[in-house]
Amino acid sequence: MDYPDAIVASVAVIAVFTLATVLVWQLFATVKVRAALKDERSYQELAQENTRLMLELTDQQKRITTELAETRTSVAAMERMMREVG
Repeated sequence: MDYPDAIVASVAVIAVFTLATVLVWQLFATVKVRAALKDERSYQELAQENTRLMLELTDQQKRITTELAETRTSVAAMERMMREVG
């Protein structure tokens, strides 16, 4: 093998190793990005569920507040009636 052939072979080997390194690096980067996207989707789903539950609780609080106001009105009416009778 001549000296120029050895240089060409060395450059080819270095190029192949460099290409393999870049491919492996990109593979790991892709896996990392996919994992991050999966986590982001999970967080989005969790946030949507949390929002739904908060809206449901708000509706329940409004209903309870209305029922409590009606109960107070009813109790006040009964107290007035008992004062009038007694």
